[in-house]
Amino acid sequence: MNLSALSPDFIGGFVGFILTVLVLSYLFGDNAMFRFTSHLFIGVAAGFVAVVVFYNVILNQLVFPTIQNPGSTNAILPAFFLGLWLFITKVSPRLSRFGNPLMGYLVGAAAATAIGGAVFGTVFPQVGASGGLFDTQAAGQENQNLIYWLVRGVLILIGTITTLAFFHFGTRPRPDQLARPPAWIEGLGKAGQIFIMITFGVLFAGVYSAALTALIERLNTLFILLGPYLLPQ
Repeated sequence: MNLSALSPDFIGGFVGFILTVLVLSYLFGDNAMFRFTSHLFIGVAAGFVAVVVFYNVILNQLVFPTIQNPGSTNAILPAFFLGLWLFITKVSPRLSRFGNPLMGYLVGAAAATAIGGAVFGTVFPQVGASGGLFDTQAAGQENQNLIYWLVRGVLILIGTITTLAFFHFGTRPRPDQLARPPAWIEGLGKAGQIFIMITFGVLFAGVYSAALTALIERLNTLFILLGPYLLPQ
């Protein structure tokens, strides 16, 4: 093998091969090589996020607007000082309590945004889509068998109701007895367990198949990159 003819693709492929072997060493148990690779990946990811935040937030949202339009300083300075306040108070354990109000505001705003997004972006569209499962006109437009369309809608409706019943934790107090939900909710919850097990099984199968696909792609890439250099011509 001519070392002077090594290309950047070969060097990158060789490094990828070493990292792949180090990750696969976890098959033999937790070891220093696997921990080193994990820490390396975490460090690279953290560095990438830090660089993106620095360029996209600090420079583009704070420094550049201030330089290009000095009149916008009055709108930018409050955000700058609040961020600096949060940074200083959370770095020092003795000052951390002074940053709790600002942290509470950030957490509350983030929670409200997440809940609003979940309700308007997931719950309401899901309810509307579930109602559309019994739309016979839609079945005709999609050239679907009406019986199949209705049976599918009923199964999805049953799965939704029984799954919600499984996660119902309301109970009624009983004298000298353990608090338990009503019997009909327990029955629906047991039926919901079946749908949950099927869902988890499909999800795990999808995860394993995706991991196997990624492994095959990784091995194929390594073979393409390293094969011409390592195999005899």
